[in-house]
Amino acid sequence: MLLWVNELFDLPSLLFGDPATPINYKEAVLETILVLCTLVLFYIISFKLAKHVKYLEGLTVICANCKKIRVQNEWIPIEKWLSIKTDILLSHGVCRECLKQLYPNEYRILVRKGKIKEN
Repeated sequence: MLLWVNELFDLPSLLFGDPATPINYKEAVLETILVLCTLVLFYIISFKLAKHVKYLEGLTVICANCKKIRVQNEWIPIEKWLSIKTDILLSHGVCRECLKQLYPNEYRILVRKGKIKEN
């Protein structure tokens, strides 16, 4: 916009008393195209960088052993992290594999009663 204002009103002549220059539409159009191309290039680069930052912010570090989540150099239980990040209400249970490992007697009883299926 300033390119065209300068070209039409000859700002150096108005502001500083410089000698008037003739209007050069070809130069103004070329400068406008160059500015627009630069803006498009910066927009594309900015969009890609923002997308990459969003991706990196989405990465969550989880302990391979205890499954705690690292938040700002502090390890918190996954249940607490989920309650902070979402509106999910959690309840605890025991999956079949953990039931078999942690409570083998109860597991056998539940299999015998037909409450759960044997693996």
